[in-house]
Amino acid sequence: MAQKKRPVKSNKETVPLEPVFIKRSLSKSIVPYSGTMEFGYLET
Repeated sequence: MAQKKRPVKSNKETVPLEPVFIKRSLSKSIVPYSGTMEFGYLET
């Protein structure tokens, strides 16, 4: 898995979506992945 944690430098759009994404990952028994939303979505 790519080691991309909090790509706030170039992905400012993921900042507001991070909390929702993290909560979603936790409810799906997935590690809090602050990487690309698409990557996490595919894991779900």
